Amino acid sequence: MNHNRPPSNRDDREFQKIFSDCPKSVDLTDDRHAELMLNTVESLLKKGYGISELQEFEKAIIKQNNTEIFILLALKIAKSKLLAASVSKPLFISVVFAVYKEHNRILNQSEHPHGEDFLLKKVMQLDWLFKNYPNINWELIIVDDGCPENSGRIAQKIIDKHDLNDRVRVLFLANAIEEDHAVVKPMTATSDSQKGGSIALGMWEANGRNRAGNHIVIYTDADLSTHLGQVMLLADPLINQGKLVAIGSRREPESVVIKKGTRNDRGKMFIYLWKRLIPNLGDIIDTQCGFKAFKSEIIPHVINNLIEKKFAFDIELLLK
Repeated sequence: MNHNRPPSNRDDREFQKIFSDCPKSVDLTDDRHAELMLNTVESLLKKGYGISELQEFEKAIIKQNNTEIFILLALKIAKSKLLAASVSKPLFISVVFAVYKEHNRILNQSEHPHGEDFLLKKVMQLDWLFKNYPNINWELIIVDDGCPENSGRIAQKIIDKHDLNDRVRVLFLANAIEEDHAVVKPMTATSDSQKGGSIALGMWEANGRNRAGNHIVIYTDADLSTHLGQVMLLADPLINQGKLVAIGSRREPESVVIKKGTRNDRGKMFIYLWKRLIPNLGDIIDTQCGFKAFKSEIIPHVINNLIEKKFAFDIELLLK
């Protein structure tokens, strides 16, 4: 792991030691990388670095070599952890994601060669982030988007096996359509949704529980491309800056992007076309990033009468 690395703009040998022990890239589906990531963050925190110092390290690394994905992600997670420690009033975080044909990736690699164990990894990431902070509570909401392989039922089995029902729950879009819930109209079948219908249902369900204190609802993707240890980077502007929505982006100079390739290129083209067609999206660089946070009180205003239930649902949410 001790390959050459760009120096920080600070003469800090302790940071350089942490830096030199990190791999260059990160694979969050690999248990060893997941554990090393949190150990690295813990090392940064134990050294007593503050957010401003972590930002200095981040800027220096990006300036010289922004391919150092592992340490850059660790720095973001460390900042998020410090923000969690600063929360002094009750805060509830709901994290929503949809599943469709995730029956293999939801398993661990001993059960399937393509298994990512993403459900339990997401739980671990949130549990680690908020552990020992009594002012913060959280939940994970999984919505089955009509998966023909019963991803939602597999998720529920995992939840039951690991006794997670107090923190994690599964919803089924098909049930909401059958029960004629207003939030899923005008859909008549799950085939009318491609993630959008399920995310709207999950946000509606999260908002309906009247949580005490600040309540923030976040939606993300089922895969592990976004480490949920970064959640407080989204929550902080809503808690401390009076913002209503915070939007992740994969297109900024300081962005850490784990997944690349043709799918990423298609995403860029999609965003470019939408911004040309709808210029009032303004300065939103990445409309499709699967990492967005909303203050709970505005959720009814953005999901009621939502027309788009497929992949472009982000666009309608942002316009609202």
